[in-house]
Amino acid sequence: GAEGKNDNSSSSVGDQPSQPSVSCIIDVQDRYDHAKSIVSGITPLEALENTTSPQNKALEWIVCKDKISSKLIDDRDLATGLLPKQPHGTVEGDSGEAQVLRRYALATFFFATSEQGPWNEKLNFLSEDVHECAWHHNKTRKNFPYGDFDPVGFVCTSMYPEPAAHFGETHIMLDDTEMEIGEINWNFRIPNNLTGTIPPEFGHIEDMTQIGLENQKGLHGSLPTTIGNMKNLNSLSILFTGPDFGGVIPSSLFTIPTIEWISFHFNEGTWEFPPSIQSKPGNNSLLGFTMRSCGLSGTIPYFISEFTSLTHLDFSGNYLEGGIPDSLGRLTSLEYLDLGDNNLNDTLPQSLGQLSSLEAMAFGKNNFQGTLPSWLGNLLKLRLLDLSYNKFEGAIPTTFSELSSLEHVSLQHNTNLYGSISVFEPLNSLSSLLLYSNNFNSTIPSGLFSKFTGQIFADFGHNSFTGKLPQTFSQHASNTSYLAIMKNDFDDDAVDDAICEQVPTLFADCSSCPCCKSCCREDSTGENDPLCNFDLDFYELAGLECGAWWFACHNPEIYYDPLPVNDTFFV
Repeated sequence: GAEGKNDNSSSSVGDQPSQPSVSCIIDVQDRYDHAKSIVSGITPLEALENTTSPQNKALEWIVCKDKISSKLIDDRDLATGLLPKQPHGTVEGDSGEAQVLRRYALATFFFATSEQGPWNEKLNFLSEDVHECAWHHNKTRKNFPYGDFDPVGFVCTSMYPEPAAHFGETHIMLDDTEMEIGEINWNFRIPNNLTGTIPPEFGHIEDMTQIGLENQKGLHGSLPTTIGNMKNLNSLSILFTGPDFGGVIPSSLFTIPTIEWISFHFNEGTWEFPPSIQSKPGNNSLLGFTMRSCGLSGTIPYFISEFTSLTHLDFSGNYLEGGIPDSLGRLTSLEYLDLGDNNLNDTLPQSLGQLSSLEAMAFGKNNFQGTLPSWLGNLLKLRLLDLSYNKFEGAIPTTFSELSSLEHVSLQHNTNLYGSISVFEPLNSLSSLLLYSNNFNSTIPSGLFSKFTGQIFADFGHNSFTGKLPQTFSQHASNTSYLAIMKNDFDDDAVDDAICEQVPTLFADCSSCPCCKSCCREDSTGENDPLCNFDLDFYELAGLECGAWWFACHNPEIYYDPLPVNDTFFV
């Protein structure tokens, strides 16, 4: 049936299918010839006839072991050669040839990625008398926000039709007996000892909807260019792969009309953008493109600006060079833009002032230079701004006072920023302000944080601030989680007793904080003295380690285990 118990009995660790013999093909030569004519549409004859190739092994399995494909081929119409249709098939059709090709492509992937030994779990792959939709194991995740079930393998789903009791809900299918398969998902998110290359035949599973490939350290090579044939692909996620998997991202990926999310995260290999893509009119479905910490090199390509529906763009933690192209200003739907921790340089292009939907701009740890542009004040929805660890200089533009939605700001380690910080005084949503290691030389504004009732993080360390801390800091001491004022020119009594007693983490010079039990001594010169040189990590504080989910990163209600934790069955 379309839903039932997923039998794991054939999937013991290390259990590999027996290999067919040459005599098997001789016994079913007619079946072999017809199967070969079908799969030769996606595989060159040279590969099919190479007895050591995964394609050859997959073809032999189709002919000699696979009962479902064998029956379809044997029952073909002798006049037309057409195979019987599937009961319902997929959204792409119900031809028997399509099912044979799908099972062949899956078998090719299995053999191609068993190069250095068997998978940890077979996940029901190559079950000869079971529909390929059952080639997965069901796992559960603790606190998984999208439902407890997290099946691993080849997963088919559909929507319950009317008048079913669960109308509109998604359910996992084990075959197409009762209804059409709605979506096909490739969900390999647990380490499973996949070793080898992803074969080009994988890209010919044209009705694939989602691909999740994670924690497969033994893969090598790159993504096949045939991935562009997956004309229904909605999302691609490649995470935590090994050092030998990388290369140029196929340009065909960007021409898939349905693609919305492309994610490469924390991969040990090195990746590159394609030099160009084939632009297709109306192909503007891409919403999110993230390549975080995956050895990405080169410059930001011009073609990114063609995807004007993008809401999330994240190339952080890589080796990108050059400047930000002016054309990036065309991405007016962007809400999250993270280019941090690269080798980018030059000034910030004025075109970025057109990003009126932007809520987070993270450009920290680069080599940007020049003055802070006044057009930043145009980004009225901005909630997070990270310009730390760059080479910016000069005063903060007065237009910053218009950023009424701003919650988190880091200008740490720019050295040559100076003047007043009064522009932050009107910002009633401001929660964290990190200015460590600059040359600001004003007093602290009396109204700073005065109307904010949440947790406050303020770092004024290693500047030239003068005067005393305003009375508002004493009034808000109970909700100030972090306050640093060391290595400045504050008055001797800049810190009062209320701040000393109520602020849990306080760094100050001994000369300006008589009530401090521990403080930065004037004669301390060691760079390793934490009382004088502690540097708050804005990346962690603001939740940027969670990428576009920064605003909810520390919310315990959305926590989920990174890996499935146990087997389960559908009853």
